[in-house]
Amino acid sequence: EFAASMDDLLKHRGGEINVLSIAAGSSRGIMEVVSRLNGRGNNRNNRIRLQMVDVNKEALEDGKNLVDELGIKEAVEFTRATYANYRRYLPEGYTLDFAEIVGLFDYLPSDRIEELLHALRGRLSVGGVILYSNIAPNGEKDFTHNVVGWPEMHYRTANVLTGFAEKAGFNSENVKVIREPLGIYNIVLAKK
Repeated sequence: EFAASMDDLLKHRGGEINVLSIAAGSSRGIMEVVSRLNGRGNNRNNRIRLQMVDVNKEALEDGKNLVDELGIKEAVEFTRATYANYRRYLPEGYTLDFAEIVGLFDYLPSDRIEELLHALRGRLSVGGVILYSNIAPNGEKDFTHNVVGWPEMHYRTANVLTGFAEKAGFNSENVKVIREPLGIYNIVLAKK
């Protein structure tokens, strides 16, 4: 979905494309797409600018190592911040074209999700996209918490997830849910 959005933006818009990954980890998938689309060597255009936000120093270090490996150092910025510290990664005048939030909403209460989506939508360009996911109610819940020892998560249905986008001001016609094949996660794309 990220690659398709980037292809569309690159074809139909000039200038830089600003991408934000919140609770980014190393975000290998996103970085590989940026590397492929921005090009290497003399073919490099660096139109896609990626900002990686994470509170974890080790995750950001892993991302920095990957950036070097993929040859996209000039196109990526790392920001150490919590998801709630918008001023650190959404400065005045910053226009966002694509935001990715995968793995964070599983641990956030609904009001914090709504607040974050509202803040991001306010900076989103016309035609820009926010992609987010959340774990769905499933039979693995007891195993992951009682046997594996993962912290408690917020399990949400697709309807609840689309409701977050609508409360943030997205038109319901521009909100799409993708259920991954095993039904463990729902992915939402909300387009402005």
